[in-house]
Amino acid sequence: MNNNEIFLNNKFSLSNKIWLKPRKDTQELATNFQQVYQISYPLAIFLAQKGLEIDQIENFLNPRIKFSMTDPSLLLDMNKAITIITNTIINNKKVAIFADYDVDGGASAALLYKWFENFKIKPTIYIPDRDREGYGPNIEAMTKLSLDHDLIICVDCGTISDNPITKAKKNNCHVIVVDHHQGGDKNTKADALVNPNRLDEKSELKFLCAAGVTFLLLVALNRELKKFEFNVPDILLYLDLVALATVSDVVPLIKLNRAFVRSGLKIIEMGKNVGIKSLIEISKISKPINTNHIGFNIGPKINAGGRLGSPKLGVELLIEKNQDEAIKIAKTLESLNENRKFLENVMIDKAASLLKKDQLKNEFIWVADKEFKPGITGIIASRLLEKYNKTSLVI
Repeated sequence: MNNNEIFLNNKFSLSNKIWLKPRKDTQELATNFQQVYQISYPLAIFLAQKGLEIDQIENFLNPRIKFSMTDPSLLLDMNKAITIITNTIINNKKVAIFADYDVDGGASAALLYKWFENFKIKPTIYIPDRDREGYGPNIEAMTKLSLDHDLIICVDCGTISDNPITKAKKNNCHVIVVDHHQGGDKNTKADALVNPNRLDEKSELKFLCAAGVTFLLLVALNRELKKFEFNVPDILLYLDLVALATVSDVVPLIKLNRAFVRSGLKIIEMGKNVGIKSLIEISKISKPINTNHIGFNIGPKINAGGRLGSPKLGVELLIEKNQDEAIKIAKTLESLNENRKFLENVMIDKAASLLKKDQLKNEFIWVADKEFKPGITGIIASRLLEKYNKTSLVI
């Protein structure tokens, strides 16, 4: 069979790439899917190429939390984290949350903040400045937080931040890391490192974003606190934040992630989160809300604060309860996002002009300019990759 034959009456994709016709075994499997589930041929081909078995199709097309959920305690250090946080709540101790400046970090921080509020604890949220402090926990910030708090929870960061964590612990402050970035192992300096991508972790949950891992932590905590007769919140109502982070962080929409997003989109449409609701209103997004709305509209607006020097705005929006205040923050983020797009276009033009013709002969291209905004260089590199189809670096 010639794999370069026309597929579905189209030889080229929208980006002018040649379609490759599916292999014969893939076509046969797709035909089986099509007959059993009464679905279209393109969808059946997509599912077959995903490597799904026929008994997995139903949960893939209609994912549900209860069929996709796993026991959170199977993750390494989860029980350690549960013990520390449970004692923190019982003894009404002070909590700080150190979060990354993107949507995943902000949503993870908001999840924890909303959950702790149910137990009369109002955590301090710290988001580092991207330009001044860079990514992840730093010694100055962690030391300062440790002097005023009994527990610091690092979300979407901290896996390999041993020095800042060590400094914090010297002040008798517990440190828990909830992350999904690769690295770390049993030798971590944190009191607990809950991360499906830690190097000694055998979990099959490596596709989760930090908010997904945080949600599993809350599931385990609710289960534990019920033993002490605490009234625990319905964390299924927090799935809007998990869906927001899952889509925005561009993690694979498979297994539990699909269930998170499907359920979370329904919560978003209910308008439970005032901040997300405000962004939808000012963006004039019509229902039903879908992943495109999150990935290309809502998410970039929340990210804009972290990219352009106002890192805490995103999480402030996600925990805001007052509609008027939420609208104000949402409008500020919208303005920052418009500025981000303007700067992005300027930087793309500048980057393209800096590229020399002989560079385009290589498989790898790079450009550097002191005027490039650090919070946008990653986007520019992606645009150059799309334009030239070459691995790109922008600094």
